[in-house]
Amino acid sequence: MKNKNYRLLSLLFVIPLFLSGCQGKPGGGGGSGGGDQSQASGVTGVAIDKVDETTVLDGTRVSLKAKVSGDEGVSQKVKWSSSDDSVATVTNGVVNFLKVSEEKTVTITATAQEDANFKDSVEFTVEHSPFDLKNSRGNPDTSLFFDDGSFIIEDPQDIALIYSDVHDTRWYVEATITINDADPTDAYPKFGIMASERDDGFWTHEKSHQIFYYVDSVRDGNSWSNMNVVKENDTLDNWDWAGQLSPATASPSVKRGEAFKMGLLRDGNIFYQLYGKAEDLTLKAVGSFEYNSFGDQANYVWVGGWKEAAVVSDAKCVVGDAINDLYEIPEGISLKSDDETLYLGDSCQIEVQAEGLWDKHKITYTSSDETIATVDEKGVVTASSENTGNVTITVGLQGTELSAAFHVYVTNNPVDKVILDGEMNDAIWSETVKTNNYLLKKNDSYYVRIYGSKNARGLYLFMDYVVAEKANCNPNEWWTWENVEFRLADEDKAWGGQYWLSSMNGGSFVSVGSGEKQEKIFYKPLLKGEDNLYHGAFEMFIPYGDDNNTKGERTFACFGFAPKAGWYNGYNWYANPIPETTLNITEDGFAHDGTQCSEGHVYGAWVVDLAPTCSATGSRHKDCTFCGHRETEVLPIDPEAHAFDYEHAEITETPDCMHTGIGKAVCTLCGEEKITVLPRDYTNHTDTDYPTTHNHCHDCGIGSYLTDPNGDVYDRTTVGGPWDKNGWYDVGVLQGDFVFKFELNMKGGLNCGGSTNVDDVKWRTILPFVYKEGYAGDADGHFFRMDWCGFGGGNVGTDYNHGGVPQGFDYAQFYYVVHDCDLEITYTKVGTALSLDWVWHCNTEGIYQGQSFEYHQGCTLLDASKVGIALASEFANCTITKAELTRSN
Repeated sequence: MKNKNYRLLSLLFVIPLFLSGCQGKPGGGGGSGGGDQSQASGVTGVAIDKVDETTVLDGTRVSLKAKVSGDEGVSQKVKWSSSDDSVATVTNGVVNFLKVSEEKTVTITATAQEDANFKDSVEFTVEHSPFDLKNSRGNPDTSLFFDDGSFIIEDPQDIALIYSDVHDTRWYVEATITINDADPTDAYPKFGIMASERDDGFWTHEKSHQIFYYVDSVRDGNSWSNMNVVKENDTLDNWDWAGQLSPATASPSVKRGEAFKMGLLRDGNIFYQLYGKAEDLTLKAVGSFEYNSFGDQANYVWVGGWKEAAVVSDAKCVVGDAINDLYEIPEGISLKSDDETLYLGDSCQIEVQAEGLWDKHKITYTSSDETIATVDEKGVVTASSENTGNVTITVGLQGTELSAAFHVYVTNNPVDKVILDGEMNDAIWSETVKTNNYLLKKNDSYYVRIYGSKNARGLYLFMDYVVAEKANCNPNEWWTWENVEFRLADEDKAWGGQYWLSSMNGGSFVSVGSGEKQEKIFYKPLLKGEDNLYHGAFEMFIPYGDDNNTKGERTFACFGFAPKAGWYNGYNWYANPIPETTLNITEDGFAHDGTQCSEGHVYGAWVVDLAPTCSATGSRHKDCTFCGHRETEVLPIDPEAHAFDYEHAEITETPDCMHTGIGKAVCTLCGEEKITVLPRDYTNHTDTDYPTTHNHCHDCGIGSYLTDPNGDVYDRTTVGGPWDKNGWYDVGVLQGDFVFKFELNMKGGLNCGGSTNVDDVKWRTILPFVYKEGYAGDADGHFFRMDWCGFGGGNVGTDYNHGGVPQGFDYAQFYYVVHDCDLEITYTKVGTALSLDWVWHCNTEGIYQGQSFEYHQGCTLLDASKVGIALASEFANCTITKAELTRSN
C-alpha cells in the first residue's frame, strides 16, 4: 500500500462572484451631497461593480472593484470598510468572510479618498459552512452549495474538508460522497473520514496522532468493497499499514461516479464506523474499534483522502451529549465466542456483538468466582495464577435485561500454554506433531515446513520459512515481502477468507478475507544458516470461531507462498469442492494417511539426525518431497565411531602450535585405547617470546594484530584516493585454516573529494583485500577486493557473493549511514574456500540509525596453503579496536 505523508500549502477557497457596473450615489446613494464640495474635489460619484451573488459561505473571499467618476484626472482611489469586522474584513477590495455560527449580514463600503461624501455599498448575507473553508484543502467549487449542499473537487488531488463545528471527545460526522476520478500515478488512492489532533487537514505531520476510516479505491478498479481503519505508526511520521484496526465491507460496494454515505462516531475512546447508500436516512454500523491515543483530549475531523476527485455533500455533525440520541437499544446481545480455556495466569478478551448502533460503554461484566478468574470493565478475563476450575462471566447491558454467559475453564495442562516467540519449545509441539508436518516446497532452496496442532483454545501453526535469496521487500508494496498465504475450512467444506502472513517492515501482519479478526502472529526474521540459506519463521494462533476454524470439527487447510523465486501453491490449493484428501490439521499434527500423494510418497535423501557411535545407535529421516510426510530409521552401532579424549591423552610426543604430537587416548564411550596422532596445540607456542615482547606468535600467527603488545588501537586515515598498498593495514601471508576478526569504527571522511554522486559515495568504504604472497600492490590482478557492494575481481579464483548490501538499502543515504559505523569483519579460510562476513551497526542519526545488517562474500583460492589478507580504507577514517587470529588446524 502507498504511504502518504504530504505537507502542502493550505489553499484559500474562492467563490467566483462576477462584477459589473452599478452607479453609486454621493453620501451612500442619498443625493448630490453639496455642489460646492463636488466642484472643489472634482468627484461626482462612486460605484462598486455589480455582484451576482451576495449570499456567501463563511471562510470564502471575494474581490470587489470600485470606480470613481468625476472630472478628468480625478483619483480612482477608494477607502474600503466593513460594517462588522467580526463577520468580514476588507483590504484593497478583497473581502474575507470570517467564521459565523449563524446567518449574519455585513455591508462593505467603498468611499472616495478625495471626497468622503461619495461612496457605494454592497450588503452580503454570510451563512455558516459545514466545513472550515479557510483551513481546508482541495480548492472545492462551492457554486452549487446553496442548491444542493455540494462541495466539488474536480481534479484529483489531496483533499481535507475540515468540519467547522467538531472539536470534542464525543462527536458524529457524516457525508454523502461521490468518487469521480483518481490520479493515474497513484495505484492506491483512498477516501474517507480522518480524525486528528491537528486543525489544518495535514496527516502524519509533525508527530501527530490520527486515524483514517477509508474506502480503498484502488486506481485500476471502478467498484470497491474494502474498507478499513489505519492509525499512525509508533514514530508518528507515517501510517501503520501493518496495524489495521477494523476491516469492514462496503455493501453495496462503492462505485466510481455513484454517491454513497460514510459516518464515523467517537464516544471517548470507542469509535463506530457507519456506511450506507446515498438515500439512506440512517446508516448501518459496520464496525467498531478502540483507539486510545487521543486520550481525553478533543480532536478535529475532516472528509478527504489523497489523489482523488470527488463531490462531498449533505455534511452532518453532532457533538457532545447529543450523540446519546443516536444510540439504539439492541434487541439482544451475543458473544463472538462463549467459552475459553485459559492456562494459569493467562488472559482473553470477551467480544460482545449486537445489531445496530449501540453504546458499548454500557456493557457490564461479572465473574461468578474471582478466586478462579477476574474480569475488568473492558471485558478482559484473567485466570488465577494458582487455582484451576470453571467460571461463568455474565455480560449485561445497563438499562436493559439483556445478558449473555461466557464460560471460562482455567487449566494447568501445559499443552494449553503456548507462547508465540518463534521457537518450538511449547508442550503443544510434541514429537508426534513435529513428525506429522507439511512441506510446502518450490525446490530445495525455497520451501516452508509447516507444523500444525490444536489445543482447547484454537489452532496453532508454526512455519519454518527457508529461502536462498530474500524477497524485494518494497516498503510501498506489501505483497513483495516474505509471506505465506493459506485458507481454512471446517466440515462444511467451504473455504474461509485469505490469511496473508507478511514480514512487512520487520514486523508482521495478518490480512484475512472476511470480518474482524483476533489472530496473533510472531515473525522471526530471516538469518543465514550454515547451509547458506536464509531461515526464519512465522508462528500463529487462530482461535476457534474464526474463519471456519470450528471447535470439535476437522480443520482443512491449503497453503501457498511467494518468495523472490516466485509464487508456489501446495497440495489441493483452494480446491473446490474440497476433497477428503485435502490437508487436515489435528491435535497430532497434519493427518498423513498417504492419500495426500496420489502416486504414493516420493521421498528425498536420508538426513542423519543422530550419528551412531561405537556404543549407541543413531537415527535418520527422509521427507516426502510432495506432502512432507516423514519416515524415520534407526542406524546401527558403528564400531569405528569412537570419541577419543585427546585432552587427557598419555603424551609420548608433545604437540605445539606448529606440530602434531603422539599419544595414547581413551574412548569416552567404550573405553578402547588407541595410539594416535594428537592435533596441534595452539596454547603451546614455539615462539617463546610471545606474548612477553610481542603481541602475536611469530610462528603460527595467533594473537592480536594491533600495533603493540599493549593492545593499543590502530588508527588509519586515508584523506584521498585511490587506495594503494602503502595505505593497507596488512595482516600478512597466513598458512592453513584460520579465522581472522577485525572490529573497528569508521567515521566521516566519506566525501569522495566533495562528490555527492551516489556511484562515487557507495564505493568509498573499508576495503578488505585478499592477495598472493609476493604481491607488491601493482596492477597485475593478483588480488580479490571485497567491497560493501560485493565487488570481486582478479585471478584469485571464482568469486561469489551472497547478499551484498541489505535488501532495500538506499545508496542515496549511504554517506550519512557510515558517518559513524561500528563494523565486524571476519575472514574464514577452510581449504581453498575463503569467506568474508560483515556485521555493521549504524550509529548516525537517520533512516538506518540503530540498525544492524550482515552479509556474506567469498572467493575460491587457487592455492590452498597460503593467502595474504589486509584491510584498507578509501576516503574513510577507521579505528581498529580488535585484530585477532585463531586457527582450526
